[in-house]
Amino acid sequence: QETILFDHARLERNLEADVATDASLLLVETAIFGRLAMGETNIDAMFRDNWRIRRNGRLVFAEALRIDDAGAALRRPAVGRGATAIASFLFLAPDAAAHLDTIRARLEEAAAASDERFEAGVSALDGFIAGRAVSASPARLREAMAAVMMALTGRAAPRVWR
Repeated sequence: QETILFDHARLERNLEADVATDASLLLVETAIFGRLAMGETNIDAMFRDNWRIRRNGRLVFAEALRIDDAGAALRRPAVGRGATAIASFLFLAPDAAAHLDTIRARLEEAAAASDERFEAGVSALDGFIAGRAVSASPARLREAMAAVMMALTGRAAPRVWR
């Protein structure tokens, strides 16, 4: 489920994985900035998410996401243009690049189906796909990430995502 950050929250988390050459890994992390049902939409929160992924002990992916004063940052055009939720995802597999067009199609469908802002980008690199999405609607973001998970695994998202 999404991590919900409230006003003045400070969250820093680290995720590390070492994956065998023939194994696959799917990571999907979402965060909502503010308790939206309570009208908390412009929050001062700090969020840091550090990922280090190794394949057989060799670092193949590293990311350090940092958002300070989340409400102000996400209002900025180059960051979120008013988004209240973000998602980061990574798919590591021997055939990861073969899924790129499918993932892009699912994300484009999510953007087209939304009345609210939804933007996403995804890239394929050496053995993995990495992407990020931002949305003014946490529900739309959840639906999009569930569609990405379904496309990559052939199974519905875990029950906590529905």
